[in-house]
Amino acid sequence: MNLLERYKNDIIQLLSMDYKKSVFFGIIFACVLCALIQNTSASLGVRPAYYEVNFVPGLEETYKFEFFQDNSETELRIYADGDLAQYVTLSTTKITGTGSVEAKLILPKEIEVPGLHKLYIGATQVVSDRKGFGLSGSVAGIIKIRVPYPGQYLEIQFETKNAKVGENVDFKLHIVNLGKESVVANSRIEIYDISGEKLLKIITFDPETIESTNTADLEATLETTDYRSGDYKAVAIVNYGNGKIAKQEGMFRLGEVRVDIFNYTSVFSRNLINRMEIRVESFWNDPIDNLYATVTVPGTNIYFQTPSITIKGFEKSMLTGFFDTSEIKEEPFNASIVLHYSNRTSEKIAMGLTFKKTTNYMFYAMIAGAALIVIIVIAVFLFILWRSRKNAAKKK
Repeated sequence: MNLLERYKNDIIQLLSMDYKKSVFFGIIFACVLCALIQNTSASLGVRPAYYEVNFVPGLEETYKFEFFQDNSETELRIYADGDLAQYVTLSTTKITGTGSVEAKLILPKEIEVPGLHKLYIGATQVVSDRKGFGLSGSVAGIIKIRVPYPGQYLEIQFETKNAKVGENVDFKLHIVNLGKESVVANSRIEIYDISGEKLLKIITFDPETIESTNTADLEATLETTDYRSGDYKAVAIVNYGNGKIAKQEGMFRLGEVRVDIFNYTSVFSRNLINRMEIRVESFWNDPIDNLYATVTVPGTNIYFQTPSITIKGFEKSMLTGFFDTSEIKEEPFNASIVLHYSNRTSEKIAMGLTFKKTTNYMFYAMIAGAALIVIIVIAVFLFILWRSRKNAAKKK
């Protein structure tokens, strides 16, 4: 039974009272609820979060999990769950407050389904009706069991990092043999431009023999003295077995102290104070402080400066300023936008700026009025013609 159901009638009665009584009893009702829920545990955790195990036929191991909460009187129900839960024996199924559990794992001689299996050792708070209303929480630690694939099978994890122009870029390649057979891994990293079409460099590694369920960690660096700032693509490729390949792509960026404008407001309203948004992008790894823009419109006295901002490394952000368009008579018009930062400037000419198209209601009103007059004149003429013909017919 939840809180609303338990106190449904009380709430209805409270709402039906007059205002003063409602306030008085509402305060009392709130105090009672606070007292009732004081046994609720708001924090529940487990450590360690997980263990990792490579499958070994008949493996017997014991794994210890500690469960903790901020209420020392709340009971925890301990359980095992997952597709391998039948192979676990728990040292206890109940804990009060904080305590530890030992999960004894005895694996069979064979597990048919290869890959990663997750076994959950969890705890759920047990709420007692005798202590009033409580919230039930749960948490679980994990035993990750990797079962090898038949034959040869590799998985890789590829990590890249950004750097400044001229600094080395670090690469890390983590190779896991998830097959039942050992392999000889021939690994390389290919560096491309951002399009992925132009190959710039190949970094090769010595062949590495990796036994079943074992791993290998490879590291490499790329000198960027001859590289320009911008984005690049790196592809890690591991050849093994009979033509088998494990591949993973990564991106990295070479930065320089530069902020560029990539978009801006291009349509404005005539004879009004207008807001101009300037979208900017940093090509530097570190934050850049005191970035602002000055804007001028050639042929006018219009000049304004935006408030300054701090832009993070490789971040996109926005500068905002306001100006009066009353001086601008012709369109399209141009504006010069200059970014100021780190004793540097970047300039962009915003070309083809225009005004919003406004509807000339007076013009359309004059046309409508003229059309109405013409219709009235034609109607009067037809009426006179009809009357004259009618009178002529009577005289005959």
